[in-house]
Amino acid sequence: MYADDTTQDVSGKSIDVIETKLRADLLNSMKWMEKNKLTMNLKKTQCMLISTEQRIRNGRDLSIKVGETIIENVNSAKLLGVVIDRFLSWSTHTEALTKNCPVKLEFYKESDLFCLTKRHSKFLTLLFSPILITVVQF
Repeated sequence: MYADDTTQDVSGKSIDVIETKLRADLLNSMKWMEKNKLTMNLKKTQCMLISTEQRIRNGRDLSIKVGETIIENVNSAKLLGVVIDRFLSWSTHTEALTKNCPVKLEFYKESDLFCLTKRHSKFLTLLFSPILITVVQF
């Protein structure tokens, strides 16, 4: 059995300190998971260094290795429906939302529902609202 959507975070004054803490936390988590008959899928495991643009530009990526597996560095990740990027800006999340809404609307545009007249506007509102709200809220 796998443990889904597990996140860990550490902080430190240098990348070396962060890497040391992350490795220790990963090993502790893996021991706990093994004890509880869970498995960490290292191929799906990712890491992201969150900092200012200047520090990231002048620094280096994290280098985390567990056994023979190198943990992938990413610039952004989706966590509980929110896209978080390494600078904690909302631009990546906003871009994802603006790409997702038209896709959802296109389905209805091409369906017969789009051709309903104004007298069905209440029905359309009831139908469209939950779909668009889920995109924006999650």
